[in-house]
Amino acid sequence: MKIWKTTYADTEIAVVNSLVTTKLQVNGKTQDVYWGLFAFGVRLYGSLKSNGDTRRIKAVMGAKLLTWDCAIFVDDEAVFSSTDT
Repeated sequence: MKIWKTTYADTEIAVVNSLVTTKLQVNGKTQDVYWGLFAFGVRLYGSLKSNGDTRRIKAVMGAKLLTWDCAIFVDDEAVFSSTDT
């Protein structure tokens, strides 16, 4: 299992990848899920409340050779990328 996490506006956003599922979780609650053995080019969507506004969350996952990469966006702005580490 692989987990990528970030915090945005006091909200924890996580992408959890296991053998057969990939989930987008916001503050521990699943907002979107993908089922399948091959998670190439997976996009997951959710939302969060921040200062009375609703913000859109998008997570993108992909694989290259033997590694998985993940990027998380809030309102189309990148807030996390596993390739930045």
